[in-house]
Amino acid sequence: MLTVFERIPDQFVQHYDGSFQVWAREFRRRGHRAAIPFDPVPGVPAILDANGVRVTRGAWFEAEVDRSGPVPRVVIRPADDAAAEAIEKHTREMSRYWAQ
Repeated sequence: MLTVFERIPDQFVQHYDGSFQVWAREFRRRGHRAAIPFDPVPGVPAILDANGVRVTRGAWFEAEVDRSGPVPRVVIRPADDAAAEAIEKHTREMSRYWAQ
């Protein structure tokens, strides 16, 4: 089945490909919505919660099977506009590190 990513930068998809593959393997258990945690930005101090635990940023994604064409495909997109904005921002912040 073909996978199509909507509103997700190619560079993000390439970097987090392993996370998307894990979701695909665990799809029956995890369902059509999944969160992918972002890598921390190098050189930026960790943000800790009230208990001293590192706060992890990430975004929620939704997958949908589209059978309208000749070949069924899985469409993966941000769960909402806030997730899309977080993905765009994270990609801008990290793109120089991913290019290395």
